[in-house]
Amino acid sequence: MKTINALYKNQKVTRSDVLRAEVMLSNVQLSLEQADNDIRISNQRLAVLLDLGDSVQVKPTDSAGMPKPALAGLSSLKGQAQTSSYSIQKAKQNVGTLEARLKGTKSAFMPTLSFYTAYGLNYPNNLFFPPVDQAYSIGFVGLKAQYNISSLYHNKHKVEAGKLHISEAEIQSEAVADNVNQEVKSLLIKYGESLNRITVKEKTIDQSLVNYRIVSTKYFNQLALLTDLLDADNLLTASRFDLITAQTDALTIYYRLLYATGKL
Repeated sequence: MKTINALYKNQKVTRSDVLRAEVMLSNVQLSLEQADNDIRISNQRLAVLLDLGDSVQVKPTDSAGMPKPALAGLSSLKGQAQTSSYSIQKAKQNVGTLEARLKGTKSAFMPTLSFYTAYGLNYPNNLFFPPVDQAYSIGFVGLKAQYNISSLYHNKHKVEAGKLHISEAEIQSEAVADNVNQEVKSLLIKYGESLNRITVKEKTIDQSLVNYRIVSTKYFNQLALLTDLLDADNLLTASRFDLITAQTDALTIYYRLLYATGKL
């Protein structure tokens, strides 16, 4: 904007170029204010989720450009997912719980054996008549065996139902394992794609920067219009935004991959 005003004072550009640049600057300033407000609102929500006081301010850092692991180093996660995935572990624990319940149900077929004892101090001695003025103690120990015949009929259906539930849970466990395996493979493919996209976007920024410098030189030498300069600037800005988006997508896929394999 300062450069265009200087060119206008020297009668190198028209008034329309100045007005158009002012409109573009106002739009950029509004976008910047909106972005700052969105960051403040997001920080407030994050502070509520973390149960932080109003005096604590969260200052996010730019993590989009942080180093990302190579795709070859993540291939081992595909085999580890079958043992470390939360979904698979939950499904296996569900099968184990149903098996334990089935053992408890089958125990109704077994006889019950109980051991009991009692001891008491009595006064007066009622073992004689008339009662004798004396205290006496008596105790006993016993072993009781019991078997419920009706369990042969009623418990049979409960056992069959328990076996069906276990079979259903095992099938669901296999389905969960297949879904996790498919999800991990898909995320690995998408992660490799995102890394390639980052490389392409970095080259695009270099090309857009060279194009902007060429158009800028032409404009300031009155060989190009202001619209050409603005288009080149928009192309450079869009290229930088696309690179940040690609970096953020790669990180999102990476953390989803860690969560799917039980590493996060």
